Amino acid sequence: MDVISNGENSTAYFTKGYLDYVERYSVAGHFLTIIDENRQKISDDASVWFNGHYYKPNKDGNINIPYRNPSNTSDNDIFVIHNGFTSKRPFTHQAESYSMKLFCFVDHESLVAGNVAKILLKPVVTINSIDVTCPVKLLEHVSLEVHSYDMNDTETTATTLDFKVYDADWSEYGFLVPENFSKVELNLLAKIKVLTTGKHEQLSASKSTTVRSSDADLVTTIAIKNRVQDVQIHGEILPVLRKTDSGARGYEVLVMGKNGERRSNIPLCFGFVHPFSENALRIYLRSNAEGIIRLGDLQGVVEVICYTINSTWSLLTQDQHNYPKYIHGLAGEPIRVPFARKDILSLRALSLFRRSPGAGADRCYIEDLTNTIKLSDGLLTIDNLEPGYYTLSLGEDHTIELNIASSIKSSSTAIQQALSKGFEEFSIHSNPILEIPTRSKYPLRLTTSLYESLTEDSRLSIHVHNWTSKTRVCVVATKFQPFKTLFEAVESLETRRPWIKNQAERTPITYRTGRTLGDEYQYILNRRTQTKHWAGNLLSKPSVLLSPWSIGDTTISKQSMEAPSSANEQTTSNTFGSMGNYYNGRGLGRSRARCHRKTEPPGAPPLLTFLANPSVVLLNLIPDPTTGEIYVPYTEFKEGNFVQIFVTDGSNAAQTSFAINSLARNEFLRRDLRFKSALDHEKHYIGERIGVNLDPKLDAGAADSTAATTEPHSIILASNGSSSSSVRIINSVSQVYDLTMTLIESQAHRSSFRKFGFIVDWHQFSTATKNEEFSKWNCHELNLFLYKKDRPYFDAVVAPYIKNKLVKSFMDDFLIGESLEKYTTLREFRLLTCMEKCLLARRMPQWRPSVALWIKSRIRNTKVESDVKLFKTAMKSGAVEEVEADSPSSSRREDKRNMSMDLEVKVDDEEDFEMVEQQLNANNTIHQLLQQASLQPQQQQQQQQQQQQQQMQQVQQMQQQQQQQQMQQAQQMQQVQQQQQMRQMQQPQQMQQQMQQQVQQQILQQQRLLQLQQQQRLFLQAKLQQAGSSMNSIEARQSAQQQLEQLQQFKPVDLTKEMAETYYWGRQDAAIESGKTDVNAFWLDFVEWNETKGGSFLTQNFLVNTRSFTDAMATIALLDVTFKPNNASVKRSVDRNLVVTSSSPAIVFHSSTKELNETPIAGSVLVTQQYFEQLDRHEYDTKLMINVRKYLQPGTGLKPLVSYGAHVVLMSKYHWLITTMHCLQDAKYRY
Repeated sequence: MDVISNGENSTAYFTKGYLDYVERYSVAGHFLTIIDENRQKISDDASVWFNGHYYKPNKDGNINIPYRNPSNTSDNDIFVIHNGFTSKRPFTHQAESYSMKLFCFVDHESLVAGNVAKILLKPVVTINSIDVTCPVKLLEHVSLEVHSYDMNDTETTATTLDFKVYDADWSEYGFLVPENFSKVELNLLAKIKVLTTGKHEQLSASKSTTVRSSDADLVTTIAIKNRVQDVQIHGEILPVLRKTDSGARGYEVLVMGKNGERRSNIPLCFGFVHPFSENALRIYLRSNAEGIIRLGDLQGVVEVICYTINSTWSLLTQDQHNYPKYIHGLAGEPIRVPFARKDILSLRALSLFRRSPGAGADRCYIEDLTNTIKLSDGLLTIDNLEPGYYTLSLGEDHTIELNIASSIKSSSTAIQQALSKGFEEFSIHSNPILEIPTRSKYPLRLTTSLYESLTEDSRLSIHVHNWTSKTRVCVVATKFQPFKTLFEAVESLETRRPWIKNQAERTPITYRTGRTLGDEYQYILNRRTQTKHWAGNLLSKPSVLLSPWSIGDTTISKQSMEAPSSANEQTTSNTFGSMGNYYNGRGLGRSRARCHRKTEPPGAPPLLTFLANPSVVLLNLIPDPTTGEIYVPYTEFKEGNFVQIFVTDGSNAAQTSFAINSLARNEFLRRDLRFKSALDHEKHYIGERIGVNLDPKLDAGAADSTAATTEPHSIILASNGSSSSSVRIINSVSQVYDLTMTLIESQAHRSSFRKFGFIVDWHQFSTATKNEEFSKWNCHELNLFLYKKDRPYFDAVVAPYIKNKLVKSFMDDFLIGESLEKYTTLREFRLLTCMEKCLLARRMPQWRPSVALWIKSRIRNTKVESDVKLFKTAMKSGAVEEVEADSPSSSRREDKRNMSMDLEVKVDDEEDFEMVEQQLNANNTIHQLLQQASLQPQQQQQQQQQQQQQQMQQVQQMQQQQQQQQMQQAQQMQQVQQQQQMRQMQQPQQMQQQMQQQVQQQILQQQRLLQLQQQQRLFLQAKLQQAGSSMNSIEARQSAQQQLEQLQQFKPVDLTKEMAETYYWGRQDAAIESGKTDVNAFWLDFVEWNETKGGSFLTQNFLVNTRSFTDAMATIALLDVTFKPNNASVKRSVDRNLVVTSSSPAIVFHSSTKELNETPIAGSVLVTQQYFEQLDRHEYDTKLMINVRKYLQPGTGLKPLVSYGAHVVLMSKYHWLITTMHCLQDAKYRY
């Protein structure tokens, strides 16, 4: 209130009431609920002024403020307005930036060659600044890339577009484990729309799983009687840890060989980690005659290390939880934390201290309250805490900060409900205001019960406490102690920190009197008192400029001159040896390629190749809606005896694991890995690798070309009955895309090629989708692809666009059919790339011999089959394609099944040899394996929706039953009290006192039971409130997007951009690296192909044309493979040859070992052949005084489990060429 009199000003500042807010974070932004000084919600006539805009409440009475652009700044204060009254409050405007984590788990026992391995995947998308979890429904264009490697570093890539992910369920990817498996890398890609910019942000997350081969010929150092001695261990060893019956046996280590046989008398160095010891206790142990090292119960030991093979087993898997860092509570209400450990070491590590509110150096501990902690039924309960700050320590790894607020003191329940209406998870009457989530009161946890005896009805009972509709349980049964558990795969899962805010401070009442008016105030007052008005500007000042102009910054980059390129004059080859370091060791042989191989991470688990059956994984189990129980029969575990039970609801996770004693006695089946050759040692055999084009258009028996394209075409692959063969058929665009993605080495080119992954589904797009993709990704590479694969769309849309270009390049003129004579001059021809020269030769046939001669002078090998590494990559290209039962979950996956080698093989009656039939018929057996393994995600989703509806109905029924039970219990208690009173009248005083104590105990028990039922009822109500949370969040996000479009407050000023015409992707025509490394056998085949015969262009040499993104796109465009080919089949003919039949163009790769029927050349090419021990290759020659090779004397027998090498010298018909070959050979195993 201002009072002006006699040239002085008197002011009184006073406040009556104030406005504040309660904040919630969501995927749509900040949700503010306005409250007054009485802590009551205000929704009518309320608004917020922030950053120059008014924000109105929605239908729920909450005000939504979208997040800000990370590149923009924002004010730190908001103005809360209600009925003309305004309060200024501090506010932190969070930025909208997303990140994605990928939780991935694959059990190492499931990586059994020839079996289907399950990979469990679960992405979690969060907003970085506040850790808000976003529904995966917001993700678009989700794709999964799987890269598999074998021991020889042969890579195989498979891409799954439209990969299905879920909020609650785990996604599953199954693939057939190849032989000599080494590593699998998973890369999940997705896009999410950023509301503040209106653009899509690319998200990616990667995980990898690595296994190592079994250790062979190790040397371990042991200490005997204070003397260090090296001991040689011959052969391969695979130690595994197993939990057996309790008692004297406990844990034991099985020392096995490569074939799963027990290895006796093997010394190993172990380390045992104990909390009371700073360093691991190192002990040397040796396996007994049964190949077992018994370790006992290992009480108190948390980790077992085998230094000999560099493996580690964690024993702290019985009870694991991801504890929150902060827990908020109210005074007088209990704090519950799951804690199922009962050993003395874990109990001693518990502590609770009251501390000061400061942080860092200002924090100090005030009082020790550890004695107030109670442990019962797997829960730590802390009661009767006063308001303040506390620190709860569960050991060295887990510390929880407790913030306890004062509870409202009111005897009226109606008053409490009125004050907390709409703020069920907040303590708004305390200072600071705390968010108290329902989950913090009722934590997620597990309890189990087992059947000790092994019968047909034996089962595992899992009880999930405080579950919700998003709770899922996964069960993993393994034969041995796992190297990595499922909980470790999600250990980075963090719980969002609860919201906390100090209450608003009231402005104090102040008075100011006697302030003299300044000249400005006096001048204004004098003007008002005058009756005569002087002329002046009567218009109000404009709030915006009528003719605005913006100043933008242009990005500047330095350019430097380069020397002229003579790349077209350099000689290149498509072999790996001549391409420098680009191919990273390919084609260098097994020994030299290991130098380029990626190093294995320390502690990688060994590959258990001897297992016949993989581990059992049961995923996405849902608790019973009435009891929370899950029952798993023992028969589901098969050979497994060590069980991991993992439960999560998206933000909380718990796991328990144990060994079932009754199942630990069962033995597991083994694969026979001994080399059994059916080849006659008196005959000669050769290995053959060929690539054949299967083109139905060239069927000589067809009268016209139309019939040739519809009728199946067959080719015969020579393969006699004593051969082992494998066939790989490439007949679809998707297969060429996956194989090309594998072979591209440059990450930049691979990233560009990944963006164009939509081309494999181009045939399924609508016209509107095609127009959208073409507008976004228009370039020479895509135009050439459409020119060859979708000519009607090219003529209708692409060709008119190219014709209207101001400046046209060679590719533009070629695509629209313009004359190419101007590019035949010497200057223009030298500027063309190899691809452009080949296209020029195709358009102008007179140039074909010259271009072909130009290519031949620059390459040496013209067949990809001469490159062993490339050929193996092609043969294994379909190894990691997703294998699953039939389901319409994705058209991409369905197309892959149709395109892949679904070969119908006729199995021979005679089984004298192990031939290709087992490999060719693998997909049929995989189909049956996956049907037995699990349900499909879409079927699971339908079941989950039905179960959720049933849960809602059953929860309501449970509430009604609980209310009836409470009424009955109350009536029973009254009857008991009346009966006790009648008896007390008839018994002496001592008996009456005893009866009173019993009645009080009964009353207390009944009250505790009622409290537990009340807690359960409240938690079930919270479940009902969470049922539609994901849908509400999506609706709120759509509302926030509309609000942003109206306000347009987060649209930054764009910088000035220098625009250019689109040619090749990501570069100009003048900047293209013409001819440096793009000359290869693929372009030679393309130039020499004669289209006048009416055939399709197919070549096995497309594998070498993967140098760059442009080459890869040209490969897919020029190869005459279809999007959705017909099935191919492989059968044995009467003469034991392989007959491949297909109705679509295909490229067939065939690898076989067959008998050599040619007459041997007279004379021997073998110069010398001598054997030596791998670990004892040299000896010292006293005469020469140097180390020389130590060979075995003739007649010396080979020892079992000892590795030997052979030094072989061969001489070819050219006497100046001598080849020396080293090979490994073993008396018992084949390496």
